[in-house]
Amino acid sequence: MKKMEEISSKAWDYILYKKEDFILTVIFFGGIDYPRSFRISKEESEQNLEELSKKIRNNYDDFKDREIQPPITEVSTDSEEE
Repeated sequence: MKKMEEISSKAWDYILYKKEDFILTVIFFGGIDYPRSFRISKEESEQNLEELSKKIRNNYDDFKDREIQPPITEVSTDSEEE
């Protein structure tokens, strides 16, 4: 199984991962801050990720069909993915 790799991140905004697909974890703000992860295309992964994360936050209904649950919040460092 291919190991997940963190490609890019901005604290309190987003983390971009790549495994077979690109996965963008976006921090949502409310009474508490919480992450949500979404499958995105290669083309989307090459966009301005700050703008894309803002677009996802402001238009959640447009992206909810690509949401991954539970959200991806860190890359595993042990051998469970090998």
